[in-house]
Amino acid sequence: MKPRAVCLLLALSTVLAAAAVRDEAGVITAEDGKTAIVTYAARIPTPGPRDPAPGLIVALHGINGNEQQLVDPISKALQAAKREGAYMVLGLKSKGAGWEDVDHQPIRDAVAWAIRVHHVDPRRVFAWGYSHGAIRLGHFAAQAEDLFAGAVLWSGTCDKLPADGAGLAYYVVHGDKDPTVKPDNIRAARDRMRTLGIRLVYHELAGGDHGAAFSIGRPLWPDHIQWLDALRNARQPEPPGIAAWLEKAGAEFDKDGKLSAATAKGFPLLGEAAGPATDALLVKLLQAKTANLRRGAATLCTPRLYGDRVIAALIAMIDDNDHQTQAEVIKALALAADLGIAPAQEALCNVVTTHRSVPLRNTALEALLPALRNQKADVAFDPPFATLLDALGKQPTPALRKILDELRGGK
Repeated sequence: MKPRAVCLLLALSTVLAAAAVRDEAGVITAEDGKTAIVTYAARIPTPGPRDPAPGLIVALHGINGNEQQLVDPISKALQAAKREGAYMVLGLKSKGAGWEDVDHQPIRDAVAWAIRVHHVDPRRVFAWGYSHGAIRLGHFAAQAEDLFAGAVLWSGTCDKLPADGAGLAYYVVHGDKDPTVKPDNIRAARDRMRTLGIRLVYHELAGGDHGAAFSIGRPLWPDHIQWLDALRNARQPEPPGIAAWLEKAGAEFDKDGKLSAATAKGFPLLGEAAGPATDALLVKLLQAKTANLRRGAATLCTPRLYGDRVIAALIAMIDDNDHQTQAEVIKALALAADLGIAPAQEALCNVVTTHRSVPLRNTALEALLPALRNQKADVAFDPPFATLLDALGKQPTPALRKILDELRGGK
């Protein structure tokens, strides 16, 4: 049955981040208009005629919570990142006090409704859960990789993982003093994810309780949104025209090592593409003899995360002989480093500590500073970052000492 919505408009439209946004609430029903599927509250952007389709964030409340619980915090995160017009936020209400298996199909139906009625981009659908909602999401998301590009877990656990690291990504925030959901289980899941190569951003906040993500974790909210922006669900079909362009561009490049002027106009399509065919073409372009192609491909990677092959190709370009290309490579690797990609972290940390070019070492450190600052409140820095700070601390200049003191804080 195709769901439709019975809704109440709760607020006048406002203009934020260059997009009209309205609040809406009601019940998503089956096609008959009578059978209730799920109660919802939503904040819905109205894109302009030239704006891309918005993404979707499905929000799952904590125990005894309701559909409204996460809509406002997520909207504030979007506002902080100046991206409120880029995502529809859809808060759902579980059938009981918390989330169970019986809620899985209603979540799927709600996503299908948002795609059909509000025209959200099916390759940019994410789930965001708090407490019991995060616990359930840590079970359901691995069964719904066709649905979600990523899952945000606030103060939850994760008892079921994807089979490998090729799909679903996770963003985890947990307090190390959480008395309600103790961090031992999420630490075990973190270790399994890293073993499987699953993409994971993990922040365990020093001194944080069960509400740490709402309080001391609030400075991380814009980083959450950057993470959403960087991901696409490769299990969803490519948007119209992208698959054909990928095939055409790949054939041209294989023949001549370049792209025709007409084909090159479609280059920005790679910014919305994902999956093996996209990664294969990007790797070829990153290895092109023409600096313009290499630079353009590297620039596409500065706001987006592609597959491991692309990360490896970027690492191999750190010493590219075109300085503009080299600068874009550093930016792209810094994004990947911030979003938990260990090879990118290790490569840039090595540049900072060992590269023969002092200007490049300084550029790499400057590019890494946002990622390092995002870990200031954590119990521990990611291992490559911890090693980097130790190395820099051995012989710091006054300027560097000031940076290190600011990054380490009370650690």
